[in-house]
Amino acid sequence: MDSDAPQFRIAAARRILANSGCESAVAGHVSARASANSFWASPFEDFDETKPERIIKVGLDLTLLQGDWEASPAIQFHASIYEQQPSVGAIVHTHSTYISALTTKHEIVRAYNIAAAPFIGRQALYLEDGLQPPVEGKAVATALADADTLLISNHGVIITASTLEEATARAVLIE
Repeated sequence: MDSDAPQFRIAAARRILANSGCESAVAGHVSARASANSFWASPFEDFDETKPERIIKVGLDLTLLQGDWEASPAIQFHASIYEQQPSVGAIVHTHSTYISALTTKHEIVRAYNIAAAPFIGRQALYLEDGLQPPVEGKAVATALADADTLLISNHGVIITASTLEEATARAVLIE
């Protein structure tokens, strides 16, 4: 498979995330926009085990367009973000250790050191109350608004970017 193929790039991004301490085991997802109405998405499996042939292409309604497994309802917030924000080209969602711990404070990332600079003024907070389904698509997309980083209380982070490479690098940096 060509290294420029989105399936290859998503699998590589997940391995980079795993090797950089952002492993989310089987939870968390990485996606990349395929068209105005579709995106490529990763499966539920350990980040460091993802292979290109496991990446699927789905419509914004989560209809399977390419691949051999059904899309999980858990990726529905990706569809909502892509639908509401045409400039988003990729999304990384992790439950990595430090960012998940930080979200228990119900605060955004502050300027603790220079590594926080790319997030200042670009993040929002989504408070999960435990009473509704977690990371519900339209609510998450609305909470993200003009930000490109969404900290989810007691959960993890969603990073959006114009490219998969940028989203991956920022997910590593925030962790």
